[in-house]
Amino acid sequence: MTASDDRLETGWEGYEPDWEDLAYDKYREEVFGSWRLEYGEIEGQLRDYRKHTDSQLRDLSKEAKSLARELWNGYQFDAATDSYDVDLNGEHSITMPYNGAPRDEVPPTLTRKDKQRAKTERRRASRHLMQSGFLTKRGCSPRQVTGHEDRSFARMVAAV
Repeated sequence: MTASDDRLETGWEGYEPDWEDLAYDKYREEVFGSWRLEYGEIEGQLRDYRKHTDSQLRDLSKEAKSLARELWNGYQFDAATDSYDVDLNGEHSITMPYNGAPRDEVPPTLTRKDKQRAKTERRRASRHLMQSGFLTKRGCSPRQVTGHEDRSFARMVAAV
């Protein structure tokens, strides 16, 4: 081996990809894009659960999990958050949004279960506020309710 051969093997200096490398990179980008779009379509179908039977929803969920796993294993891409996990030095990593910019989040369609949970949380919060004296049963502040005016103010007015 000559010194010039050693110099080429030590680094990527002077490396120029050939047409096969470029074709493979293009293929990987196309596969990534199609998997990402397919994952988004499946997630949309899962949100609109009324159009599918339970077994169809289970199959869609399995397919979404499979695509998410393939995206993670092949590209270190988290499909749920639409972001890459970039390894900095083996110990530290950062999460980078897709295309360098965060995606516009479309609020997910709430399911019946989500709506019921939110309603239960609202009831618990209002019950807690009523027990602590901040709200009446009708949801008003005790100071807003007639008959509960500040008595010290009434005494000041009577004294004048």
